[in-house]
Amino acid sequence: MENVIFPMKTINITQRENGGYSHKNLQAWDIAGLDSGKESAFAPCTVKVLSILPYATTGFANTVFFGSCDAKGNMCEVRLGNKKESALTFSLAHSDDISDVKVGKIYRSGEAFYTEGTAGNATGNHIHLEVAEGWQTKKQKRSDGIWETENIIPVNGVFCYLNGWNSVKYLNGVVLPVVSGRASDFTIADAQKAFMIVAGKYTANEAEIKRLDINGDGVVGIDDAMKIFKSV
Repeated sequence: MENVIFPMKTINITQRENGGYSHKNLQAWDIAGLDSGKESAFAPCTVKVLSILPYATTGFANTVFFGSCDAKGNMCEVRLGNKKESALTFSLAHSDDISDVKVGKIYRSGEAFYTEGTAGNATGNHIHLEVAEGWQTKKQKRSDGIWETENIIPVNGVFCYLNGWNSVKYLNGVVLPVVSGRASDFTIADAQKAFMIVAGKYTANEAEIKRLDINGDGVVGIDDAMKIFKSV
């Protein structure tokens, strides 16, 4: 199973959810790179383009919806930074040029798939990022007049920091769990150990529990063991 990696090499979270400017009452982040130029964003996991909302015809700042998928383009779950597993949609906006983005196109984890820009109501190069559960293809207008991705979820808790690839400029109070690879690094030995813990035949130390406790409930249970087994 793939980890969800922060989508820009340099982590620069310029505005978080419920920000005092354009994110008031909105679960969205603005992310940027190292400087004020136009830097690429990279697929946080394998994704497929689900729909495109061009600014010229929709007013939605060249918004593109990318859904988590397997190599064949089928919807699949990914592992979030908070250890939950879910199929996700990543909604990105403000790129100035999305002419090479086509519905159905698949991007592998780590492949450049979007670029910073100022399309729409943006004063500097950045990416407006929203995350939703399941596959989503459009925005919905709330009763307060705010448009957001359908089935939107908090961005905080979604992404991981990829050791050796990501670097930090500004975390804006966010804590990102560190992972060593884009895909799960569990092994057959990990699966065997997890089942032995469940069966009471092995006593795990604190580090092993932290590593093998997939659902984050503080213990290594049968659900954790089965997920580790499926990942290898």
